[in-house]
Amino acid sequence: ENGGLPPKQVTQDIDTILHWMDEMVKGELEPLLLKLAEELAFALNCPTNKLIFKREALATVGIWVAKKRYALMVSNNEGVQYPKPKLKFTGLEAKKSDYPEFCREWLKQAYQLALNENEASVHNMVKKAKAEFMAKPVHLIAAPKSVNNIEKYIENGHAIKGTPAQVKAANNYNTMLTKVGSMEKPIVSGDKILIAPLRPGAPMGMESIWFPEYLPEEFDLERWVDYKESFRKYFIEPLNNFVKAVGWSPEPRASVMQFFS
Repeated sequence: ENGGLPPKQVTQDIDTILHWMDEMVKGELEPLLLKLAEELAFALNCPTNKLIFKREALATVGIWVAKKRYALMVSNNEGVQYPKPKLKFTGLEAKKSDYPEFCREWLKQAYQLALNENEASVHNMVKKAKAEFMAKPVHLIAAPKSVNNIEKYIENGHAIKGTPAQVKAANNYNTMLTKVGSMEKPIVSGDKILIAPLRPGAPMGMESIWFPEYLPEEFDLERWVDYKESFRKYFIEPLNNFVKAVGWSPEPRASVMQFFS
């Protein structure tokens, strides 16, 4: 019932345990590692030892997705004790600058829920986020990107074979400018712009559209923006990559038994 540990260890205050770990590392582990490093330096005839080991985080809970991809609730970091545990994560999508900003914030919230709460709390958060996402204007749900090599892949206004998706999307914008007679500046290589996926059936067979700040109303493309795909790509998929490490899903899974209830 208690995992084979003595009752005292099970009921021991978490702060006491963290303090013991901190003291053990500083008093025993770090000196031992330093001694071994100095012995190695001497054995290899190195003038001085350059190997110094120091611990980073002491955490009460963590989820590892893969090597160098994890999230922790850290109570003590490099000797600094926090009043409350803080979220620390590495290698996860919430750090990616080419995701919509509010999606990155939602991912951070979801990481904390997964670490501190239960699967149902994640599902509730995703449900609220989805409703909010679907009500946002296009320029907020679009992803920030940069585009290059337009001149290399676009000939006479048409994309040649092998054109990257972002260049095609930028060319779609420039083509639409010409089509509607807009005086807006066309996208050129090096521009920082936004990209939004379009649903099948969009004008000129476009799969996505890039735009500098706002999608021009005269394009009449807002009704073609694929909000579901954008939500999946920039929130559901990266969240699924995280929670599946503990056997969860970002949204409730359908069960065969539901059809018999």
